[in-house]
Amino acid sequence: MARWPNPPEPGGQNPTSKAPKPADVDISRRPLTLAPQVFVHIAKCPLPGEEFFDEPPATRYNVSKFLTDWRYGPRPRNPPIFPAAPTPARSHCKGVLTVEQKKKSHSLTRKLAALLSVALVIQCVLFSLFISFGGITGQLRQSAMSILTERTQNRGHYLQNEMVQRWSNLNSTQYAIKKLVSNFLNQNGMTTEELTPDNPKTAQLLGQTVDPLVALLRRNSVTGAFVVFRGDCPLEGDNLRDTQHPGMYFRDRDPTTTSSDSSDILTERGPIDAIWETQYPLDVNWYPHFLVSPFTDAYYVPQVEALHSDASSAADFGYWSQPFMLSGDDTQMITYTEPLLDSSGQPYGVLGIELSLEYLQSLMPSDELGDNASYLLAVSYPGDPEGSYRVQTSTGALARQRFPSGTLCTFDSQAVQGNIYPLQSDDGPEYYGSIYSLQLYGSATSFSQQQWVLIALMEKDTLFSFSNSVQRGVLGLSLALLALGILFSVIAGSSFAAPIRRLSKQVKGLDPTAPVALTPTRTVEIDELCAAIESLSRNVADSASRLSQIIEIAQIPLAAFHLDPQMNTAYCTKNLFPLLGYPTPEEPLSAKQFQDFFASLDRWAEDAPPDSNGVLYHLSPGTSNEKWLRCKTARSGVCTLGVFLDETHTIQEKRRIEYERDYDILTNLLNRRSFHARLNQLGSASKALGYGAMIMMDLDDLKHVNDNYGHDAGDEYIRRAGQLLRPYHEHQGIAARISGDEFYLFLYGFQDPDSLERIIAELKNQLSRAYIQLPGSQRYRLRASMGIAHYPQDSSDLPTLVRYADFAMYEAKHAVKGSARNFDSSTYQRDSYLLYNKEELNRVLEEKAIDYAFQPIVDCQTGRIFAYEALMRPRSETLHSPAELLRIAKAQSKLSQVEELTWRNAAASFFAQEGLDEAVNLFINSVPNQRLDEATRNSILQFLAQHTQRIVMELTESDEMAEELIAEKRRVADECGMRIALDDFGAGYSTDSVLLSTQPHYVKLDMSIVRGIDQDCKKQVLLRNLSQLCRSMGSKLVAEGIETPAELRTVIALGADYVQGYYLARPAFHLADDPEDIRQRVLQAHPDAPG
Repeated sequence: MARWPNPPEPGGQNPTSKAPKPADVDISRRPLTLAPQVFVHIAKCPLPGEEFFDEPPATRYNVSKFLTDWRYGPRPRNPPIFPAAPTPARSHCKGVLTVEQKKKSHSLTRKLAALLSVALVIQCVLFSLFISFGGITGQLRQSAMSILTERTQNRGHYLQNEMVQRWSNLNSTQYAIKKLVSNFLNQNGMTTEELTPDNPKTAQLLGQTVDPLVALLRRNSVTGAFVVFRGDCPLEGDNLRDTQHPGMYFRDRDPTTTSSDSSDILTERGPIDAIWETQYPLDVNWYPHFLVSPFTDAYYVPQVEALHSDASSAADFGYWSQPFMLSGDDTQMITYTEPLLDSSGQPYGVLGIELSLEYLQSLMPSDELGDNASYLLAVSYPGDPEGSYRVQTSTGALARQRFPSGTLCTFDSQAVQGNIYPLQSDDGPEYYGSIYSLQLYGSATSFSQQQWVLIALMEKDTLFSFSNSVQRGVLGLSLALLALGILFSVIAGSSFAAPIRRLSKQVKGLDPTAPVALTPTRTVEIDELCAAIESLSRNVADSASRLSQIIEIAQIPLAAFHLDPQMNTAYCTKNLFPLLGYPTPEEPLSAKQFQDFFASLDRWAEDAPPDSNGVLYHLSPGTSNEKWLRCKTARSGVCTLGVFLDETHTIQEKRRIEYERDYDILTNLLNRRSFHARLNQLGSASKALGYGAMIMMDLDDLKHVNDNYGHDAGDEYIRRAGQLLRPYHEHQGIAARISGDEFYLFLYGFQDPDSLERIIAELKNQLSRAYIQLPGSQRYRLRASMGIAHYPQDSSDLPTLVRYADFAMYEAKHAVKGSARNFDSSTYQRDSYLLYNKEELNRVLEEKAIDYAFQPIVDCQTGRIFAYEALMRPRSETLHSPAELLRIAKAQSKLSQVEELTWRNAAASFFAQEGLDEAVNLFINSVPNQRLDEATRNSILQFLAQHTQRIVMELTESDEMAEELIAEKRRVADECGMRIALDDFGAGYSTDSVLLSTQPHYVKLDMSIVRGIDQDCKKQVLLRNLSQLCRSMGSKLVAEGIETPAELRTVIALGADYVQGYYLARPAFHLADDPEDIRQRVLQAHPDAPG
């Protein structure tokens, strides 16, 4: 007998010892035809002395159980990959199994009729039992409850999202109203206790809250919005009584629609003085004040909680109230209120929204649940019995009859399924409720013990109506089928047996050496069986070799084997051993030897649980002969069938795709996705990070390299930067290429900051000496700007650290290219908006989201409006002033776009004003150091062609002026007939020499000199001298920033030609409403004016 002692390793390698794993075996009864021409005959009969025994049913091998026990239970020292051969019954003939003939026989007709009848009886009985008690009815009921649960969860999730994310989102309104109150109190020298109903100032303040409240009403899509001030009324004590409180209350009964004229908004509460100028009509139940009783929880509860808590956020005391109605009103509603807190954290009122029960009911349509079902919105308060909820509102006829608002409904503590509980009821039908908890309060808030729920209530018989009808129908159908089946089984048995008897007689008389030829029986199925037997006898040899031919023609790397432990035989394809990397054995192997050989492969098996895809073997890892083979096996009786498939190319391609998913191909560093994934992993173990640094590196001159030396040189430029960062993995670093020229490096795990700084210094030193080789032996030095944020000094939050490093790199990039800069928190607080508002600036410029307000400039002699100055007003939530927009535009080199937009839009808006006097001029601010290209400049001049005589170009002195650019602007102005004004004289970079060199038509004195000039003699001397200088030059003097009558009188007396300021008129998007009032103020300020 041949042996396989110590088989050589595939590819000549000795793998690391691994616990053997059995092949995945799929128990199957499908026969496998093995081609004699394909398989090597290893052994075909039992060895001498071996005997076969029938396999007892109790000891048959359970392959699935074996694999499960082997992989997840206690492992044997050397588990077999195949089960030991079963021992069949003893036979007196070696290798031949005999079957004892039964002594008693019966006719096929009788057997078939009996078997079919018994089978039908058993089938009908089992089917009926299965339907009734086998879980089908239960599954139908579970499905019905699952559908109810799903609909409840969908509706509950929608309500929760609306209540938390939308309706109760009062942050912006809180901020706006608190700011209004604070400014009003400071301006009027008042306290919050003076905000009483009888104080006229309170009405003025409430008038300012109209716009924020209406905006809240529209934005949050609620039926009402209100604010109530406490005044001097107490919040606690034994003497609480009904009190009147000042406030404003607007209501929109249908927030789903919006009227263009705002006629859908009604005023419910508010002083008549505050709402007289508004466009919102009074409701029939309007009242000027709120009547608050001691039981108004929407008013008292959030304020009392805020009074006794140290929390500073008003949202922490947000409270959802029980349903109630305003006094004199019939609209039931619930409210969400938050306290208004002053600077010391003391409550002085509430801000809230209203949701009418009618509107809430429209969002809980009971018809989506079906018949006899309702939605209940309920709440459980601390102290309520377990499983009890107080109904706030409901929909559907069922709830309106049995559970009106305020009813306490109680459910059993034991759920029927999931969140479905039976309703406790002493009479009437049974009800089931699907309960969905609404998470309206955070776990740390004051009202977290209150639990709001959405309950879908349905009658039990309605919920299970379909399953009950199915159960009754199946039982009746089973009885009818049983009777018919017995009758037909008798008839079928008799008709089926006749042709089979005739065929049996013919087969017994066949010559085994001659071709098979059977007489047709005129039964299609039996004749097809006869034809198949004849075809099988003719083609069995050819069919045996067909598999091998197909594999060879297709060149599929596939090998197969067949193992029969009972007969101790093994067959395999010729390419099995070469595919595994082993030499083909010179002598045949027995089944036992083949099992031992197969077990030796288990050390190469991948460590993974068995699945339907078989076992994967990783052969010769790390060598040129490395390959992956997948083995799939199946059982056919006691035999094992298996195939090996070469999956090397598939796995290598999968690993390549995974690498390209996580790594940048050009630098072999992590990409953006993988870098942030690694940071998230590190963030969960922040205690082990020690000292670290986040380094943001941006390559300088990459565009220059691409443009001048080609993109291959640019790729080498990027690749060289990656080579510098890659070794820092040795210092527990994570290096990544984030975009074209941006890299991240996170160093961590250092015991002290000094060690970290040495590594950073080493990186800077290497960067300063790095270069790439260009064609012609030319070297180009690598240069990059770096931003560094330290962990944990700057931040212990890794995403924040990334943002800080990005900002530090931005500072370095705009300071000195090629430098490194550490993060500075004070600079970040001041300039971070320059970095993070880049996109906002782009949006403003792309959408032309800049409006222009106009402030009149008045002639001091006549009092008439001589001109208007166009003042920029950006439409942006983050860019709040023109100064911020210009600063970012300057940092982003986009001042030219702002300049062009200003000239076009300011002029277009001004000259489109109705009733504009043709003698009135327009002052447009121009950036003195900004030059427009010739095409843009000519386009603007062509656009302004008919108005240039009325336009004054105003040059700001906030920047040091370039003489060349000023001269060019003066030349362009002279050519087209514009005039020049020098703005902010006395506050910028200007000197008398600048004034003399510019020779402007108008000089605008800065408001810092005008402010308080009536009380400052030095400023008066300066103005008098400047007035004389302007007259000598032929220039006109404009005094800006006039805010008081005394300032106006002083500048007129000292020789100012024109005046401008808030005292005369504020900037507005339309021209001055009352020019006569302005004229009278100027004329009365003349020294010779009467009185």
